[in-house]
Amino acid sequence: MDQRDGASLASCGITHGDIVQNAYGYGLFTGGLGLTMARKRWGPRWWRFSGGNTERQIMLMKDFKVTAICCTPSYFIHLLERAGELGVDVRELPLRAGVFGAEP
Repeated sequence: MDQRDGASLASCGITHGDIVQNAYGYGLFTGGLGLTMARKRWGPRWWRFSGGNTERQIMLMKDFKVTAICCTPSYFIHLLERAGELGVDVRELPLRAGVFGAEP
């Protein structure tokens, strides 16, 4: 692995200074592990939270001041909706980039 491994993340605007929340699962689907390996030597601070437990995901976004998130598009929409129900205005978080995939 080398610096090029982070190219797909960099193309989404993620830099060494970002705090990335990886909300892809770490089961048989390779999204969680694949992204973790891609950034291993590349640089941003990386939190592997896996999928699910939406309230915890929102709390961690706030507490860790997450600037980028990786998850499926539908799960991000769910996160936004649930955050609203909990009274969390996601626009007030430092979140500025997202890598969304693994769905048709």
